[in-house]
Amino acid sequence: MIVKPHALAAIDILANFTCMDIKEKIKRRVNEINDPQLLDELLKAVELEHEIEYIDELTDFEKRSVDEGISNAESGKVHSSAEASQLVKEWLKK
Repeated sequence: MIVKPHALAAIDILANFTCMDIKEKIKRRVNEINDPQLLDELLKAVELEHEIEYIDELTDFEKRSVDEGISNAESGKVHSSAEASQLVKEWLKK
């Protein structure tokens, strides 16, 4: 994830808010969004975070897969979200 400088400033400001304040701010901002693709990406991010919170323990295969993904990212072998979605769609057709 690329964090832009203005996003860092927002993080500093949010540090002074309570969790409830932050949740309310997020709700207000999300309610203003009319872009279905952006809303879908936000939902995916929230669902992924929820899934990560409930992982008890990874299998050895999953750990190796995570390590491989991190290595790929560090070496620049990455895809945008849209490219990754397209790759998955193509893979599922096989």
